[in-house]
Amino acid sequence: MKHFRFLLILLTTAVVMFPSAQSQTYEISVWGFQIGEVNIHTPTSDSMSVRATSTGIVDIIFPFDNDYITTFDSTTYACTSYRKSVKQGTFEQKLTCVWDESSHEFNYKKYDRVSREEKHHNIFSLFSRVHHTPLSELDTKWFLMEHEGSSFRARFLWADSMNLFVGSDSISSNHFRLDVFPANKKNVKILDQTDYFSRNITHQKGVRQLWVERGGDKHILQASFTLSGIPIKIQMKP
Repeated sequence: MKHFRFLLILLTTAVVMFPSAQSQTYEISVWGFQIGEVNIHTPTSDSMSVRATSTGIVDIIFPFDNDYITTFDSTTYACTSYRKSVKQGTFEQKLTCVWDESSHEFNYKKYDRVSREEKHHNIFSLFSRVHHTPLSELDTKWFLMEHEGSSFRARFLWADSMNLFVGSDSISSNHFRLDVFPANKKNVKILDQTDYFSRNITHQKGVRQLWVERGGDKHILQASFTLSGIPIKIQMKP
């Protein structure tokens, strides 16, 4: 049940991998059963807001209503601020993080400050990069990623190209695997407790995959996450 719960949140909010210039809705399913929806809004080229909500029986046994907002440099995709407000079951939490250019620190307000020699993406700006970066500049390249006080290295590995259906439309896509590894052994843990998504998005045993539209707006059409044998799929709604 523990793994099931965190996967619900993890894959719900992982749909942030689907940025666009307009609002878009995605469906999350486990073994074909819908468990939630995500609405994504990108009002500007350097910001993104994501709201994930539970649906169906999940909304009865483990409801969630999570908001994640990120701003970033539209050229480098380095994170400039991050804010979350999560409600999952009986757990509620708010967190605000701001990049301090003068001191090269992420200021986690009310918690701690962490120093970074180089600018970092966060998980949300990292996936926004997928929306705009050519395959040749994305495949196998390493990117630094800040995540709640810890530094990670992330890369996209191209696997193949294939067609996916969004409704009745068949769309050509590039298939990637996403790897995430700790950048050093001195990562800090600024929170005693966090939401399931934030706690597990960097899980070393998780398998992350995504399918990105090859032409057009280069939306991410589909993503999947597998941990402990449980596969969850996120798919764009027509």
